[in-house]
Amino acid sequence: METKNNPQGNTFQEVPASQSDKKEKMEQTYTEVFLTCKELKTRQSVYISKEMHVAVTRLIHMFALDGIEISVGAFIDNILAEHMDTFKEHINIKCRKQLEKLM
Repeated sequence: METKNNPQGNTFQEVPASQSDKKEKMEQTYTEVFLTCKELKTRQSVYISKEMHVAVTRLIHMFALDGIEISVGAFIDNILAEHMDTFKEHINIKCRKQLEKLM
């Protein structure tokens, strides 16, 4: 990384294009995966800790300030969907092991 001065005399480090491209791609992916509101046709209630609810609600309010409207439920649904997809293989292995125990 190269250190430079801007016209105001402030020092900053220039981020290589590949890193800034990665960051932009991550932000785009995050938005697509977690902040895209999908219709919840049927809903179920679940319980989470008060601390987690407060933290998620704060995030939702910050997203709203950026013009992103998503409900707490939709955000949590997206997080769980991504978790299930990311760990699908591990979850399937655990399920198969439990089925084998039954037989």
